Amino acid sequence: MYNLKFSEESKMDIDEIRRYISKDGIDIANKQIRKMRAKAKTLRDFPNLGKKLEGTDYRFLVSAPYLIFYRVHERQMRVEVARILDGRRDYMKVLKFTK
Repeated sequence: MYNLKFSEESKMDIDEIRRYISKDGIDIANKQIRKMRAKAKTLRDFPNLGKKLEGTDYRFLVSAPYLIFYRVHERQMRVEVARILDGRRDYMKVLKFTK
């Protein structure tokens, strides 16, 4: 089993998502966050589950409408969730892969 680590950026993403969705209700926001965290936890057993983001060392999982971007560190048996972004955004720009 791999260790799962959330980067500081991904923690800030979760807080931002919670604040945004909370406008529709805190219960709705908490449900979405639980769904994303549960999806991320599957990476402990299946670190290569997500699709490879072409041209990068990132992989990603879909937790609609959000994308969970992560890196697998095989030697350390660790998965690092780097960012959690709305899939409708220009996530390649946010991840700094385009200008």
